Amino acid sequence: CEVERWPEWASTVTSVRRLDDGPLAVGSRVRVEQPRIPPTEYVVTELEPGRSFTWVATGPGVRTTARHLLEDLGPGGTRVTLAVEQAG
Repeated sequence: CEVERWPEWASTVTSVRRLDDGPLAVGSRVRVEQPRIPPTEYVVTELEPGRSFTWVATGPGVRTTARHLLEDLGPGGTRVTLAVEQAG
C-alpha cells in the first residue's frame, strides 16, 4: 500500500510520510498533512493487505479513526473509499 502517493490523487492531502521502515503493517506510524489542519500522526490498527486498512490518531479530547477500503480497478487503478469517525 503506497500511502505516500496519496497527495497525487487527493487535493485534501498535502503530504503523507511513513515514520518507520518496511511494508505498512499494524503498528506502522504515518504523518499526514492537510490544508488548515495541524499535522497528524496516525497508527495503523488493522490491515488486510490489498483490501483495507484502518489508522487511528489521538489528540487532546479527540480520537480519529480512518478506515480505508481498497478496490482493485485493474492495471494502474485502485478505488479508495474512506470513512472517518471522530469521538471525544
